[in-house]
Amino acid sequence: MTSPPFNAAQPAGGAGSPPPVTSPSARRGGGRAGKRLMIVGGVIIVLSLLVGGIIFAIGAVRTSDPGIEFELIDGGGTTLTLEEGQAVQLYHPEGSAVPSCTVTGPEGAQPELLDAQSGSVDMDSLTWVAFEGHRATAAGEHEISCPGESIVIGPQMALGAIFGMVGGMLAVISGGFVGFVVLLVGLVLWLVQRNRA
Repeated sequence: MTSPPFNAAQPAGGAGSPPPVTSPSARRGGGRAGKRLMIVGGVIIVLSLLVGGIIFAIGAVRTSDPGIEFELIDGGGTTLTLEEGQAVQLYHPEGSAVPSCTVTGPEGAQPELLDAQSGSVDMDSLTWVAFEGHRATAAGEHEISCPGESIVIGPQMALGAIFGMVGGMLAVISGGFVGFVVLLVGLVLWLVQRNRA
């Protein structure tokens, strides 16, 4: 009686076959990719903070005229010395009626009336809202009068500088978000490859 021929070959993927092995070079490649992404993400975050912070700081410095400081006027009257072209912004308490004010330049010269800017300042435990601005048409003493009203006088804000501040904040937020996502993806990749090793 002849015995059946012995077949030494085992079917591919059959019972008892060892699991597929990932080569060390493939594992190292995945780990390196994760580390690179983490580095790139960190660099993006640092650059966005640096560039956005510089843009914001430049805008903040240029926002106002350094020759004019915020000043609270009780009783609604004061005198300011302005150079030709300098501008002041008037603020009234938030929630109160807009006061009626007059600004008179040297020898009766009338300053240029500027559109009210959207802005506010906090002073003396109150929020003060901008309602009108004036630009000096001649250098000298300027009388500001708002009878019976308390106001805050401050520098006129430059619109371009305000946009610069907003742009700086957006650069920090958007760049930081993108950098964080890239860093997070890299971290996940690195941890996955580390667990497989």
